[in-house]
Amino acid sequence: KVCIDTTSWENLIDENGKERLPFTDGHNPSVISLSPNPYSNSKSPDNADNNNQHLQQHVRLDPKHLSTLANALFPAINTNTNTLPPLSSLFMGVTIFGGGQCKFGFTPEDVDNYRFSLYDEPQGGKRAVIAILAPPNTNPNDKSKGSSSSFQTLGQTTLLLERDVKYGKNRRAIQPEKTSSGGFARMHQEFDDPRLFFHLGRVWILYRNGPLF
Repeated sequence: KVCIDTTSWENLIDENGKERLPFTDGHNPSVISLSPNPYSNSKSPDNADNNNQHLQQHVRLDPKHLSTLANALFPAINTNTNTLPPLSSLFMGVTIFGGGQCKFGFTPEDVDNYRFSLYDEPQGGKRAVIAILAPPNTNPNDKSKGSSSSFQTLGQTTLLLERDVKYGKNRRAIQPEKTSSGGFARMHQEFDDPRLFFHLGRVWILYRNGPLF
């Protein structure tokens, strides 16, 4: 389980002042380990030299990119080293918050009783949210404070499109746009069915955007 805070883009208080649940709880998640070589310890010691050579040639995630990820996404992870585990022991996850309503199929009475959202479309449109996660504590005998069978979200942000080139193939394609400071404007988009994968020592995201492609 992963807990994502949706209050940065949606208002959970209705017009009568009643607190509501989020419009959707997200779906189609993709989660990866940020360990450069998570299976390196499982290699046989009899072939240690061959294994080390293999790992050097096939590094899944280059460690030099870990600090870049931390600085770009969640600066607090680097500044609070006394209470947070090494970044390589954490996970990265991404999920889409789209039109899959939590209230689908419920009567108006059920919607009110269970405090479901009254919206029919996601506020601000569909968006992909990326998060850095601490692994769950799966030991059922560990009753210490903070133990949990769920991931702990250390930080999250909406995945944004940088408008440096034309984006899309139809008449609704998004054109490049610069900001007053000289950089390129950014906006969230419908990055549907996102999937994290590794290539050339970096983390990439595969997605689809039906309305524009």
